Amino acid sequence: MLIGSLASAVSGTGPALAAQVLAQPGAQTQPPRIAAKPDKKPEYQDGIPNETLSPYKTLSYVTGATVTDQLWYLAIASQAATTGGIFLGVNAATSSMMTYSYEYMWNICCLQPPGPDGVVPINVTKAVIYRALSVLRVGGLALIFGNTLPSSAVVTGAITVSRTMVYVTNDYVWNRIDARKPTEVAAPEGPVSGPLASNQAAPRN
Repeated sequence: MLIGSLASAVSGTGPALAAQVLAQPGAQTQPPRIAAKPDKKPEYQDGIPNETLSPYKTLSYVTGATVTDQLWYLAIASQAATTGGIFLGVNAATSSMMTYSYEYMWNICCLQPPGPDGVVPINVTKAVIYRALSVLRVGGLALIFGNTLPSSAVVTGAITVSRTMVYVTNDYVWNRIDARKPTEVAAPEGPVSGPLASNQAAPRN
């Protein structure tokens, strides 16, 4: 009888003892934490249409570059006195055709996405490729118009420096004129919010 009473008492207090243990702080199972999702890249509105942007960029660039080209040519070229006028016309025409074609095709195939401020950054690769094409064009014109090889080389070098400055400035200004506005804002990465977060933050008794 004594053994039976002890067994009955133990079996009766077992569930209550387990409940007390689970009720202690830290004994309950922690709810699963939800990993924060990575930031979603923002989307931007369309900028100025390529059919409009390319001719305007070409006009502003060629205007500035042609003026500096002519000053260098008249100051350095060995045949400046006899070919200065025709160089001005041919240089402006060929520069306009090459620049427009290059800008238009680049915007179709290789345009970079806007940065966080909605501005497309200056592309060094784009500038280097265009500069190489421009060197060939200017150097060829200088030789075609009868200038000596040393004179043509100096003229081409000087024009390359000034055109690079005009080109980068032109791109910088137009990229900011064509700044894009975001269409949606990405949700920032942070702690879990909502009922789950409030449950995690609430103190346990």
